[in-house]
Amino acid sequence: VKQFWEYTFQCKFNPADREDKESLCTGDENMELAEREFLDVSNLRPEYNVYKAVYALAYALHDMMQCEPGKGPFSGHSCASLEAMEPWQLLHYLQKVNFSTQFGDQVSFDEKGDALPIYDVMNWLQLPDGKIKIQNVGEVKKSDSGDEELTLDEDKIFWNTDLKKPIRSVCSESCPPGTRMARERRQPECCFSYSLECFSCLEDFWSSPQRDHCIPKKTEFLSYQEPLGICLTTTSLLGTFICAIVLGIFIYHRSTPIVRANNSELSFLLLVSLKLCFLCSLLFIGRPRLLTCQLRHAAFGISFVLCVSCILVKTMVVLAVFKASKPGVFSDLSFTSEPQHPTCYGFDVLGFRQAQTMAFAIDEINRNSQLLPNMTLGYMLYDNCVKLGIGFRAALALISGQEEQIIMGESCEGRPPVLGIVGDSSSTRSIAISTVLGLYRVPMVSYFATCSCLSDRQKFPSFFRTIPSDAFQVNAMIQILKHFGWTWVGLLISDDDYGLNAARAFQSDLSLSGEGCLAYLEVLPWGNEPPELRRIVDVMKKSTSRVVIVFAHESHLISLMEEVFMF
Repeated sequence: VKQFWEYTFQCKFNPADREDKESLCTGDENMELAEREFLDVSNLRPEYNVYKAVYALAYALHDMMQCEPGKGPFSGHSCASLEAMEPWQLLHYLQKVNFSTQFGDQVSFDEKGDALPIYDVMNWLQLPDGKIKIQNVGEVKKSDSGDEELTLDEDKIFWNTDLKKPIRSVCSESCPPGTRMARERRQPECCFSYSLECFSCLEDFWSSPQRDHCIPKKTEFLSYQEPLGICLTTTSLLGTFICAIVLGIFIYHRSTPIVRANNSELSFLLLVSLKLCFLCSLLFIGRPRLLTCQLRHAAFGISFVLCVSCILVKTMVVLAVFKASKPGVFSDLSFTSEPQHPTCYGFDVLGFRQAQTMAFAIDEINRNSQLLPNMTLGYMLYDNCVKLGIGFRAALALISGQEEQIIMGESCEGRPPVLGIVGDSSSTRSIAISTVLGLYRVPMVSYFATCSCLSDRQKFPSFFRTIPSDAFQVNAMIQILKHFGWTWVGLLISDDDYGLNAARAFQSDLSLSGEGCLAYLEVLPWGNEPPELRRIVDVMKKSTSRVVIVFAHESHLISLMEEVFMF
């Protein structure tokens, strides 16, 4: 509470902690006059996802308690008991949970643990007084056919242009009638010029110098009778003969120490691959035939790669031997003291608001006599300080039973069972934490981790989320591009699992859809790096693309927009 109060009113209770322009907190400050993110209720999507995540665990527990003995889903048609409940038992019911919130939103998970995909399309509206208002202008949701359906109210959309109409963002305009597209070298497919109508020559013909008719191609090849062909053939056979002799010597003396120490299996494989490389050159000599043309590149490529791989492995073995015998490799490491535990600095107002949402949801469930009668839910809050190590350690503490002992009354003492974990908000931290939780089948319901990689049930069997996957977000973006005819776009991403996986999926889906091309792709830096941000803004301004797609975090956009206004 003290941190929250000091952050909200920019004051300090301790005079010694005051900095320039900071006042002394009195405790009588008026909350109604404070203008902070905590009191901004215009965007409560993350908090609402936390609310749904808590209720999903509660409804799963409720369904588990409704199990009738002899009709259960576990071995011998047994049911789970509250006294001896295991997390994997709750996982079974969480996968099938299906309920509606008091606001009318349905909550359920598909076979990958993803929530029902639905996105609001938001538009920034500039008010006459200069302030910015965010309003809903449409939505993207999954239709009955399984595809994503875009609905837009274009009359509500504010376009920051003179014509107040959607801008055009194409690399090349459509070709006039009677012409065809002419692709340009080293340019995306969306960039082309147009030329007069023409047709391609057949495979065995090429165009005449005047480009008015096709003429047959001349067949040119290296024969065995030419001096160069004779030299190459002789060299090939001589190399093959030498490799065969050396291979025979190695096989004959294969039980000797020198051959065994030289890694005999790799040596045999290396000599065979060298012999095949020499013989492959014969496929390039003589009149070309269909069989030799198909074999020559594949045979030489496989033989050459095998030869180089053997040499590389033998080199790595020798280096490993020398490194292992080098004294003092780890002489600079000492394990005489326990490393210092990381600490948190500052106040995360959004994280604090989400924690308050979780506490509110659990209190609301405990006061609901219909949902979990004769049962009280508890919770523990862990601050990960936006650091992977702290969040990972908190998850390990929960599943290992090392968290604090809780005394709740005379008849209930000790460590309560952990039903599940709500969080984390980051895709990177969720990947690391859910990898471990999945081994113990402990349910983890995230409210903001969107990486499509988390939908892999083989790697993350106990991961769920109340926010749609990036795969749906990418499809929604492509739907919007298709709706407005934008085929030439720029892409900005954050340098983490969220941004990198979203960029990979967006590029793949955009290419498969054939609806557009990327003008540029830039990675937004973490922290304050004005030179890099200025370089990215310069790329955006010089590009002919008028549309920019961003897969990044709020902090990235704030830094980027500040640089845009200063540019």
